[in-house]
Amino acid sequence: MTVHGTNDLRVENNVTYNIVGHCFFLEDGIEHGNEFVRNLAIQIKCHPTKQCVPYNLAANGEVDGNRQTIRQASLSGKDTLLPSDNTVSAFWITNPDNSFVGNVAAGSDENGFWLSLPEHPQGAFKDSEVSKAVWPRRTPLRAFRGNVAHSNFDGFMFDRNIYEDNTFGLATIPFLPLTNPLTWTATCGDALRELDQLQEPQWWSLEPGDLFVFSHLTLADNAIGMTPAAGDIGSSRFKTRLADSLVVGETDNIGNPVTPEEKAYGRSLPKRRIPDFPIRGYEYYDYRDDVVNTTFVNFQDNDRRKTGALSWLLFASSGVSTGSTISGAKFVRAKPVYFPKIDARFDNDNRVAWATGRSPSTTWTVR
Repeated sequence: MTVHGTNDLRVENNVTYNIVGHCFFLEDGIEHGNEFVRNLAIQIKCHPTKQCVPYNLAANGEVDGNRQTIRQASLSGKDTLLPSDNTVSAFWITNPDNSFVGNVAAGSDENGFWLSLPEHPQGAFKDSEVSKAVWPRRTPLRAFRGNVAHSNFDGFMFDRNIYEDNTFGLATIPFLPLTNPLTWTATCGDALRELDQLQEPQWWSLEPGDLFVFSHLTLADNAIGMTPAAGDIGSSRFKTRLADSLVVGETDNIGNPVTPEEKAYGRSLPKRRIPDFPIRGYEYYDYRDDVVNTTFVNFQDNDRRKTGALSWLLFASSGVSTGSTISGAKFVRAKPVYFPKIDARFDNDNRVAWATGRSPSTTWTVR
């Protein structure tokens, strides 16, 4: 379902299966006011017969070959219609001024929901007068609630904005919504950017932006439940706040064990090729984060892998603020904090860089 240069369309109650390329697709980033309601996307593939060459590269232990060669192959589009199809998504979202309510993304080779926002609309609208007045990265999210993503590589990708040359940024400001997207000031103002529309999504692994409030989330059975990335280089009073949510390390759903390690363990592992990958619920990363009134369940070490409810991104090129907080947390059968040893197999985009603190002191108090 491609929505191209079209506004105020309602796409509702559709079931799709065995799709090649992005499934529900806002093409150029000019599209606004459209509603995607109760749609089901199942088994989304990068290519009919070939594997994905994803731009959101996996950890070293999951990658065969040279990273830069893989990344270049991803962007070439040689085996896909669009370079972004190599990191295929059930819902490809290029303008946040659209509504997504009650949709399900199930079994995508790569992403369930991907917000990849251009600075201005591209494609047929590139450099047009109307395009110059549209700023997707500064536009508030219209509605995003009740959506579910499961059995995808990444449930929700809020990063890797698309550029004009069809490459994807790893360090651009991903999403700083303003009351008036046509204006930009150095301070922007906290009230202009704070969001609370992202309510009640389930079974996600997240990478968001800046000054966001995520409330009533359920995150479960992930290698890492949530790793929020910053938008404006640490100048905000907080970057991301996770509130009133539930984070579960392992549920009773054992999945579909395939490898010898999984069969011996008795359940699917979130990183099949790295069976000892330490699962964690929330990773502090990229300046200040707050976790408020959130419950962590079933984060316990065993012979297969270590774990912890709270941790940090092991390999990062950005500072981790010691001003980050946690309050009102509950730990049920959960080890509260775990900082794994540096292991090159766990490294991903940043290639053996690691985070540094950015405040004078820090105190971890877990009750």
